[in-house]
Amino acid sequence: MADLDDQLLAAAFADFRNEVAPYVRPAGTESAHATVRHRRRVRATVATTLAALAIAAPVGAYAAAGGDSHGPPVQPADSVTAAVSGAPSPSPTPSSSPSASVSPPAPADNRIPRAELDKATLDVPDWASDAIVTGCVSGPVKFSGGAHFIRDSVHIYLDQVEYVDLDGDGGRETVIRMSCGDQTTTFQVVAFARADDGGIRTLGQVVRQTGEIRTICGLRAGTDGAVEAQVGDYATPLRCFEPGPHVQFQWRAYSWDGARFAQSGGPTSFPPNPKVTDLAVAATDLAFRRAEGGGLAASMTVTVRNDGAFRLPYRVSLSLPDGLGPQLPGGCQLVPYPQAVVISCDRDGLAPGETTTLTIQFLAPAPVTVGLVPIAEVSMADGYADSNRANNSAEFRIVF
Repeated sequence: MADLDDQLLAAAFADFRNEVAPYVRPAGTESAHATVRHRRRVRATVATTLAALAIAAPVGAYAAAGGDSHGPPVQPADSVTAAVSGAPSPSPTPSSSPSASVSPPAPADNRIPRAELDKATLDVPDWASDAIVTGCVSGPVKFSGGAHFIRDSVHIYLDQVEYVDLDGDGGRETVIRMSCGDQTTTFQVVAFARADDGGIRTLGQVVRQTGEIRTICGLRAGTDGAVEAQVGDYATPLRCFEPGPHVQFQWRAYSWDGARFAQSGGPTSFPPNPKVTDLAVAATDLAFRRAEGGGLAASMTVTVRNDGAFRLPYRVSLSLPDGLGPQLPGGCQLVPYPQAVVISCDRDGLAPGETTTLTIQFLAPAPVTVGLVPIAEVSMADGYADSNRANNSAEFRIVF
């Protein structure tokens, strides 16, 4: 039975070969070469694709770091691999890079350099009505070399510049201590900021010399956006170059409230100054008459009054033409000058409200030419000061 089945199968396969044999062509050598060439092309294509991926990866990283954003988007390696293999690409996941939460940039630091200020036109606020120096200009003021000429030796100077974040926005404004004068000086402190067009605008006046504030000799940045000024209770000449040991200084803080500056820290008043008082002087005329022994004789009286609160040493001085023959009292000396002489008398001091007189005798051989205005003066000893110098001198006449 098995032999019969084998015969039947052999016959069936024979019939199949006979039917399809006319349509079958052997592969041969040329067919084999074609197959090899096809496989090489496939390998070359895959190698080229992988090389492109190796180049695209750093290019994509450069673009993410701020490179050219106009190039084509770079596909991740997984996507390219999936495209070659035919597998679906994985869905992108959200980036957890720290750049996703970058803080906004800090505000620009709009400090105005000193070199720019020294040649700028600044809108200067008004000086005080009781300023020690009169005639100081305000409004648009043109500076050259940090100064503005007014008259003679009087200038407005940009004495000191500090930078402070006054409005709390992270950028610092420009604060200037200005002086006006020469031998005598008045001061003010002014804040400036950058204008929208890049120019300079005045933010506001911080403090000025007025009332009990007689000088401003320092400037510095305070805390919490405040600016601090060193104010004094006594006038200082020559822009605070030598303020003197008699000045009481205080550091006071001033803050910007969005519209103006107001004091926000430090003392609000000065205590009595034990090195300052108020002395006044008066003098009689010097009238000569014939003396019994010949020549001309005269006497004059100088009166000193203490209108201040402290007993302090002082000096009385008389400026006179030479040749009057003064008879010097105790504690006085004669100081010669080319065209005059000065009688200088040192005194220990007066109690508050006390008055004293100094009488001086003269014996001149003949009349002299009076080529100057005779003056009696009272001044404080070294290290002390007078709060009201308007009453420190008195003119008198010399009559023959």
